[in-house]
Amino acid sequence: FAITAYAGDESRKGTTGADHLLIPVGARGIATGGAFVAFMDGIESIYYNPAGLDITSRSEAMFSYMNYVADINISYFSAGTSLGEFGSVALSLKSLDVGDIPITTNELPDGTGSTYSPSFITIGLTYSKTLTDRVSIGTNVKFINETIGNTIASGFAIDAGVQYKFNNNL
Repeated sequence: FAITAYAGDESRKGTTGADHLLIPVGARGIATGGAFVAFMDGIESIYYNPAGLDITSRSEAMFSYMNYVADINISYFSAGTSLGEFGSVALSLKSLDVGDIPITTNELPDGTGSTYSPSFITIGLTYSKTLTDRVSIGTNVKFINETIGNTIASGFAIDAGVQYKFNNNL
């Protein structure tokens, strides 16, 4: 007795969630295709490698708005500050706006006149600390919420990162 399952199998539809976490943010990271993930610093490092937040000991804020595919709008805000010897902390918020989607049925394929608006929100709290002149660590704890119609899904995620600087050139 054997069962074969494929990733595109009919029984697997609708089994993934929080795909919006994979959409990158920040001009530097997007422009390089994420190529400098290992040594990103400042507020933009929260998304790619949270260890880079404390490398630049200053207060920063970032706001990003992007028109994505299929008329999806992405808003991202983050603000962080250095707390001296304690390290650095930051707060981030990412939101996707899909707009109003018409409700259709088999009987009314052109729409019922009603709409629904999916909501995708991620709130993150980041801590980063430079341990030595070469090593920094960081973690990002995220609360994730998705609402589609009358269905709500929530969860938590943790990102962790380490940056090791070999020398000034690498």
